[in-house]
Amino acid sequence: MKFTKLFSIAFLMICGLVSYQVNATNIDTNPEIGDRLLIQSPENTTYTAVNMPKLNFVVKKGGVANYKSVQNTLVEVVKISQNKKGENIVTLQRVDGAKILNLKKSISANYDQALQLGELKKA
Repeated sequence: MKFTKLFSIAFLMICGLVSYQVNATNIDTNPEIGDRLLIQSPENTTYTAVNMPKLNFVVKKGGVANYKSVQNTLVEVVKISQNKKGENIVTLQRVDGAKILNLKKSISANYDQALQLGELKKA
């Protein structure tokens, strides 16, 4: 009985460690100007790492108040900077030149966090 509990706990820990290492090695943390990314759907109802305007603000300005219109949109990195914590902050513009949510020409995003959360995906 003790052996099976110990074995199952060890197995789960090893699986978790292996999956963490696979995820950590797949993320490229060095963005370059001109990189093309796809905006994916957020994990929750709002974006965490991509700085999208809030929907009530979009409605007031006459834009499209739906994040689904942004999903699977191809964007390009036009500017790269770092915040005080040393994280890469990228400025993104749509490749086709249209405004995002019919409101903003560009948005910013925490590059590393957005890739990790799945809000952005390399195209």
